[in-house]
Amino acid sequence: MFTTEQKDEEIKSNYKAVTNHLPNFKIESVETAPEEILTKVKMEMETADNKGLIVAIDNYTWLKDKYEIKSLKWLDRELSKLQRANQNDKPITLIKVFHTNDKYREYKPVENHHVQGGQNITNLTKNFIFLTPCGKGSDTRILKIGKDKIGGTKDTVLILRYAGTDPRQFVFEEEMKESEALPQRQSNQKRGSAQQNINSIEASKTSNVPSKRGPKEKFSIQQLQEMHQELENGSTWRQILENRGIEFSKNKTKGIKTAFKRHGLRG
Repeated sequence: MFTTEQKDEEIKSNYKAVTNHLPNFKIESVETAPEEILTKVKMEMETADNKGLIVAIDNYTWLKDKYEIKSLKWLDRELSKLQRANQNDKPITLIKVFHTNDKYREYKPVENHHVQGGQNITNLTKNFIFLTPCGKGSDTRILKIGKDKIGGTKDTVLILRYAGTDPRQFVFEEEMKESEALPQRQSNQKRGSAQQNINSIEASKTSNVPSKRGPKEKFSIQQLQEMHQELENGSTWRQILENRGIEFSKNKTKGIKTAFKRHGLRG
């Protein structure tokens, strides 16, 4: 697995249980060119057995921002060639992670055009699924098929719930219409206001009473608790913010952490 958002210390903390249970699991914190990713995959293929290899790249959005789309198309072609050449003796499964763009709103159905990078990015996949927030609780997620070249798309979505295991896993809960599974829009949150709200979040230093907001806090206690729960369930800060249509930055997470501290939430 290649991760572009986590440093070595974060990897040790977040994936300790995974590495303990899966001795063949390898994860690298990389800020590397597509050519180097391909080289590392080829090296792993030399020692892989007939069970093959699973290659996960988290995430293509970061790669798109750092390198030209033609470099990603080249990487995709080369990985596909390697996949076809070894399909009979050392099968390769490719998992590519993408983020949504700033047009996505969690209370509306997610579509392929909400992927950051647009059609050029989704064309790099044979199958595409979305994992988004769910209105049934902060420990649940909606799994939606965005593209399936074999089975086609469905009118319903799957509801997954965190299993409470270590390492973290999902369990299937039910299947339902997407419109019924979406989170409700916050009545006090207007479109486009989330960016402004999170920039101005600041906790009061005069009180430690969890039931009140600081004078400059723009998120409700419930919203902060939901974000905290998502963080506890394994979501990254980037996912938490971008799922709410907010562009990720360290300054914004710092403001939320300050609010967490005021209300007795560890984060």
